[in-house]
Amino acid sequence: MINQRAQTIEDARQGERDGGSVQCNRDGDARAIGMLMPAEQFRFDDEETNSDSDVSDVELGCRMYVYPRYPTCRLREHRIQRELLGIWQTRLEGCHVDVLEDNLYEWGASLSGPVNTPYEGGTFHMLISFPPGYPFVPPILKFITKIYHCNVHNSLVCPKKWTPVATVAKLMVSILSMMVTPDPEDPLNPAIAQLYINHRSEHDKIARAWTRRFAME
Repeated sequence: MINQRAQTIEDARQGERDGGSVQCNRDGDARAIGMLMPAEQFRFDDEETNSDSDVSDVELGCRMYVYPRYPTCRLREHRIQRELLGIWQTRLEGCHVDVLEDNLYEWGASLSGPVNTPYEGGTFHMLISFPPGYPFVPPILKFITKIYHCNVHNSLVCPKKWTPVATVAKLMVSILSMMVTPDPEDPLNPAIAQLYINHRSEHDKIARAWTRRFAME
């Protein structure tokens, strides 16, 4: 039973390192599910139960655990570190990302305005903040550089259809795509969306003027 416990805890720790979670089933096995509470929180009931009990070791040692909704800080930190390393290794075209002031939970991003758009030639700076619930809740995306866009309101961008398997890299690609093809049917700024739909040339003229004024140094 001791060896079984040790293996279960080791499996839990491995699941934690892999960004998954572990739960014990009735057969004493550990299997990965969603997110994990730290392996140190595992407790086996037989440690507090008289060894003369008629209940089997398996029944005492393994039970279904209910896990917290949000990951521990360590898991959140591990996930963010992996994403940052992936972005650095991939080198996203048109996008540069780095940590701000050695704070892993605050990133700065610079997006190059896509060609053949009103944003061409501009450099748009963004702040990416990771809330405590990440990755179960999306990061907060805020344009530091002013941008005239129907899917941006008060400098904020709202990620669509966010799931824990989504990444910041994918969000950056989607924002660059959004700059090429705005979505006026689902706007954060309805007034700009209506101008885009009804008077596209006027919309583009204003967007270019904003780009020259705020995004070109």
